[in-house]
Amino acid sequence: TEVQQRIEQANCADLVSTQVTLSLWMYTNKAAGVVGAQIQIVAPSAADNWSTQLSGSGSVYTIPTVAQNTATYVSCTFTTNSNVANGMGVLIATNTACASGEWIQITGVQLEKGSTATSFDYRDYGRELMMCQRYFQIFTDPRLRGATSTTTSIGRLGMPLLTTMRASPSCSLSGTLSWYDGAGTGTITALNAQYATISSIEFDAVLAAGTTAANRPAVIFINTGA
Repeated sequence: TEVQQRIEQANCADLVSTQVTLSLWMYTNKAAGVVGAQIQIVAPSAADNWSTQLSGSGSVYTIPTVAQNTATYVSCTFTTNSNVANGMGVLIATNTACASGEWIQITGVQLEKGSTATSFDYRDYGRELMMCQRYFQIFTDPRLRGATSTTTSIGRLGMPLLTTMRASPSCSLSGTLSWYDGAGTGTITALNAQYATISSIEFDAVLAAGTTAANRPAVIFINTGA
């Protein structure tokens, strides 16, 4: 079993051809423990393009045996190479199969520049949420605004994103949204053409229910039935 965490190229500029230290805790309920688990630094062949994976360091660290029901602290230092200029990944291979009811836990994983592992950096919920939203955002009540383009469609429904994303996202709709154009209401159940950037989204939609008139402002709302 392998676990890999990838790091964007933008966050690796000062990690090229230098020392980095990884620390973590490992725990298992396997009677035989975890034997021969390994850690290595990997890198993509091109900037943030992981279609081909290269070595990010010339060494592989073998974790000492982790005994059953014993939380084991692991710390290891690598010297990275020039491949890390394209991004970096931390690959942890347990090299141990688990039978039914067995498990291996890995927690407190931290990678930092230098040859010394420091105490784990606990981030507050707000900061962690904002960092996650760089890669994924979900809206239960999207504040979409647009204009009707025909009697059965609304064009350029758009809104700003919560935070700037790593790349222009693709959007999908689950469920039903209600629209209002100042005179009537209806529903939307699917998105058509999308026009997304790293800071905002826009898309066109065909009405699933209701009719409108062209060139009316339209807003999207969640119909709670109240």
